[in-house]
Order: sequence, then structure tokens, then C-alpha cells
Amino acid sequence: MKLQPLLSIAVSLSLGATAALAGTRPHYGGTLRVQSRDSVTSIENVWVLPQTVLQQQLSELLFDRLTAVDDAGVAHGSLASSWRSDQQQRVWEFEIRSGATFSDGSAVTAQDIAACIAKVAPQWKITANAQSVTVEADSAIPHLPELLALPEFSIIKLDAEKKVMGSGAFRVDVFQAARRISLVANDDYWAGRPYLDKIEITMGGSVREQLINRRLDQDDVAELTLDQARAVGYGTQANPGSLPPQRMAVPRPGDLYALVFFRDLPSVAPGTRANTSADDGRIDQAIALTIDRASISRVLLQKQADAAPALLPQWLTGYEFLFESQPDPDQARKLRNDAVRAAAVSIPFAYDSGDNIARAIAERVAVNVREANITLQTFGGKNLTLDSATNTGAQVALIRLPLASPSTVAALFDLERRAGIGPAVTAQTESASSPESSLAAERAALSSFHIIPVVHVPQVYWLNPRVRDWTTPANGGWRLQDVWLEGERPSSSPVAVLR
Repeated sequence: MKLQPLLSIAVSLSLGATAALAGTRPHYGGTLRVQSRDSVTSIENVWVLPQTVLQQQLSELLFDRLTAVDDAGVAHGSLASSWRSDQQQRVWEFEIRSGATFSDGSAVTAQDIAACIAKVAPQWKITANAQSVTVEADSAIPHLPELLALPEFSIIKLDAEKKVMGSGAFRVDVFQAARRISLVANDDYWAGRPYLDKIEITMGGSVREQLINRRLDQDDVAELTLDQARAVGYGTQANPGSLPPQRMAVPRPGDLYALVFFRDLPSVAPGTRANTSADDGRIDQAIALTIDRASISRVLLQKQADAAPALLPQWLTGYEFLFESQPDPDQARKLRNDAVRAAAVSIPFAYDSGDNIARAIAERVAVNVREANITLQTFGGKNLTLDSATNTGAQVALIRLPLASPSTVAALFDLERRAGIGPAVTAQTESASSPESSLAAERAALSSFHIIPVVHVPQVYWLNPRVRDWTTPANGGWRLQDVWLEGERPSSSPVAVLR
């Protein structure tokens, strides 16, 4: 059976469950059980340029920022109750909300906030007053409130045992590296206690575990890849009548699969390297010119992804179509030959071995680049991220980068920082004040071919019918502060033995 559009599945599977549960009022209590395909080995620094969906969501649940961004990309207050800027938008003053506390009960102060922001952005002058924080930059930052909503600007503090704590809606109760995280509700959260008592996150779950848990009615939310959606989603059509109906949530494609280069020079025969680094950069450009994004999105991923000639998706910016996306193997061969003449070019190329979609894309890209007489030596790495890929020996890696914000400028700024784009480009993004200037900043980010976008894919979540008021943010991820649970789950399950 061919894969039908996931959005159609999501709509059809959710209508029946929504109607059946209509009229029930929200209530407090319960434990939400989430299966995440990602893993984290430490909570320390999880908010610093998070590389995975799980890292981003832990940052959202555990920590607050000065601001937050809605689905329209507009900033509103979080730890800051209001803000204003000078006419040049170079100096911004944020009034700090009273009543916010860290998980140990200590107050969140302007000094705490200033110290966190200054650590992330030392190029800004940060001043803390009694109940306000002032940010001063050398040039205009029109979208500073949106930038300050990014996870890397999380407000944190160390407790007496030097463990990190935040002021978010939840706090860490139990943490087992790469296995399980248990979060408990913050009863004193300044924005109101969440409905859920606990969130239990199982990391790195397999398709087998997800299928077993679904049939035993154990999981509430499972994060799926596109190929897993075929197995889990279509399995709903053959469920026994005794099992409840199934749902899937599928937002617009926002996550980016991209090639990220870690070394400037390819591996070529001794004595045959070009004389200048500019010549070597042509290899990266040649690779970019061979990638058939349309074939990858339409055929390989069965129209469940969008070709990505740019870093940000069309639905967010409105200008992605202006980037060239058609492969040009003739120009690619010319660039490759100009760079290294007749020498063989062989480049170690890593992908996440636990992500079947990443493996399929990597193998197709490797086939594409052969058109330019370039060999990509593909190999898999477990739980591969930008951080871990640098230790694999790969010179280029295929990385899945979740979209950090519904704000164009903030999302671009975040991607540039995670991919290691230079400060000159990020400064240009900081000062962007219009779609035209954002477009120019994104062109600058792509001009070095340090990062080569391939496709945008959606995040896919299987939802148990007991999960109520689930909404997916525009940029993907979870929004669990308003989620509540209907009914009871079985108290025990053979799944505990199988694990």
C-alpha cells in the first residue's frame, strides 16, 4: 500500500476521537507517557543550542525565557511583563515579572536574567536594575524580543548542589541518561499549574516497543519518523474493535535535513590538493549542485516532505521559492575538476543510524554526487547530532535540525548558530528588519556552502485518545502546559518485562 498524505490521516483519525470525547471538562492529575526517538545523556546545558526535538522540548518545559513567541511569530511576555526600545531599536529595556520562582522557591531576579543573557551574547551590553534588564547592542536589533525567546536564552540557576534548575512549568524528578526522564508539575508556576501531575519520557524507543505499547494501551504520545508512521498509522485500520481509535498529529514540514560540513578540505590523493582554500570550497558547491531535492521529496519520501533549497520553509518565510533548487551536474563536474583536477575525491559522510529516513536520504545524496565524480563514503552513527558528528571522523554529516521558532529571524539566527555559521552572518540576521533583509541574510548563510539544505519534513506524533487539548506549535514540538488526560490506563503491562 502506498503512503497517503499524512495530513489526511491525521484529520480522519482525529475526528472520531474528538467527537466521542466532546463535552468533557479538563481536570488535574495523571501521568503523560511519551516515547521519544531522541536521547539525552545529561540535563546540564540541554538548552544551549539544542540539536534535537527532545532537547528543545525539555528546554520549554523546564526553563523560561524573557519572552515567548506565538504561532504567528509574534513575541509576548514570559518572565518579562513588558518591554520598550529606543527609536533606533538598539537599546531595549525589559520589565521583569514579579512572582516567578525557580524550582527551589527562590525568586527569579533581574540579576539572574542578566547573567544568563550575557553568557549567551557577550557582544551585547547587559545591565540589571531593580526590576528591569537593559540590552544594548552596537546596531539595531529589530527582533530582539523574538530572539530572546530561543532556548539558548533560557534563564537558569544552580542550586546548593550545583545542579541546574529553572522556573518552568515542570521540574526534573528522575533522570536516567539515554533511558528515561520523569518530570513533575511545578505547583507554584507563575503562569498557573499545568493539568498534568507528571510526564514520563522514554528515550530511544524502537518501532517494536511502540507497536506493543499501542496495543497494550500504555503510551500516550509517540514521536514517529515518516516510515514509522506507515507502520503505526496504517495499523490503526486493522485494530481489533476492542481497542480505542487512534490519532496522529502532523504539522507542516519544518524540520530540516541538511548536509553540514566539518572540515574545509576534502580527502584527495597526496600532492593534488588545490593551492587555495577557495578552490577547495568548490567541492562543497559541486555537491550542492548535484542534489535532486524534488526526487528525494516526491519519490523517496512519497510527497511527505518538501524540497528545501533554503534553510527555512516556504510557509514560514514566503520567499523560499526564490532559491535555486534544480540540480546542475555539468556545472558540478566543472567545479570539481577546477578544484582538484583529475584526482579522486572521497569524503566520509555520516548519518543517524537509528533514523531510516536519514539513511535513505544519505544513500540517495551519495548516488547524486557521483554525477560530479565525487564519492561520499556513507556510514551510520548512533544518535547522531551536530555535536556528536564531530567525533566520528566524518567531514560531512546529514543532520536533522528542528525549527526553533515560528519567527523567521529567530529561526534563521538559531540555525546559523547551531550550524556554526560565522558571526558576520549572524550579525546580519540580527539586524534584519524586513523580509528582504531576512532573504539577504539567508543567502549569506548559504553562500559559503558550509550547510546544504535538502528537505523539510514534518514531525509526526501518535496520540492516545485519552490525550486531550493537544496542540502542535507552528514550528513543531510539544505544548504540554494545557494538555490533560481523560480516563485511566492499565496499571501494569508485560512491556516492563520486554524492556
